[in-house]
Order: sequence, then C-alpha cells, then structure tokens
Amino acid sequence: MQAELRYTSDPDRAAVETAIERLSQRIDSLSEVHNLLSQSQWAPVQVSELVQRVFDAARSSLRADQQVFLDNPASPVEISPRQASSLALIVNELATNTFKYAFGERFVAHVAVRTGIEGSQLCLEYRDDGPGYPENILRLEKYDVGLYLIQRLARHSLGGSVQLVNDDGAVTRLWFMTEEITRT
Repeated sequence: MQAELRYTSDPDRAAVETAIERLSQRIDSLSEVHNLLSQSQWAPVQVSELVQRVFDAARSSLRADQQVFLDNPASPVEISPRQASSLALIVNELATNTFKYAFGERFVAHVAVRTGIEGSQLCLEYRDDGPGYPENILRLEKYDVGLYLIQRLARHSLGGSVQLVNDDGAVTRLWFMTEEITRT
C-alpha cells in the first residue's frame, strides 16, 4: 500500500492517502482479531475484549492532541471466531467515524459500548458524544464506504440488523444471533 502511495501522481495523492489509511486501519483491526483468536487457540471470544482490542488499535489514528475515552464494561457474552472478524470490522468502522466526526472544536470524546443478550440475540450498542448522525444518514439516503460496510457485514455476514439513532450523540445498535459456540 505504501508503494501505491509512493507512485501516485500529485493530483490523486490526497484521495489515495485517505483510502490507504482506511484500508490500513481495517487490516490492523483484522490483525488484532487474529492475534486475539490465536491467543485463545481459536476458542470463542468475549465481545467486550474484542471491542477493547479493536478500539485500541484504531485509536492509533488519532492526532496527538485528541483523546477518546472508552467505557466498555466486561461482559460474559461470547461470539464464534467466524463472527469475530465481521464484528471487529464493524467496531473499527464505528471507531473511525467517532474519530472523524465526534470532535468538532474539542479535543476529548467519549464512547460507551454495551453488550448483552436481548431475547435470543446479541445486542451491541455503540454510542459516542459527538454531534450525532446527519439526517440523510439516519434516513439511509446517503451512504459512505464505512456505513455500507457496517450494513453489509451486519446483514449478510452476521445475519443481523442495524439501527442508527441520535441520542446525545451518534448511537448504533446491532443485533444478531450468535453461532453455536464450539472450538474451531
């Protein structure tokens, strides 16, 4: 990816830099999940630990003068190794959106992630204290790559659903059935 950037013409450089940075963050997220799964010998993983590790990896993209505090209480909820990769990419996209939009004129942001079981589904709620989603995003009239990935992974990879709302910031709720948890 760095070679691609090195040989990109000047007019295209900014767009390529942004694309490479986003791809690098996604790869880092998947790498972190792979490390977590390897350490657990490909056993089911706790969602709260997965969120923490992916968020910490994504946090490296922050500017030196920015801070994001994560409130992510430990939860016994586990998911299969297969589901972990998809969920890691979703969490990475949500964190990236927070880092991109939640600051405004300030230098500190807060994120809270809650995980639990609702009925027979896992529910993950991700909320930040930024300005919230624009109305055209809430109405799903406008998509960017990140929102497209979140929707696609939630629906097709996890067989679940996503809800976007504003409540003192951007709130994303994800529901999906966990797979039967066995060692892979």
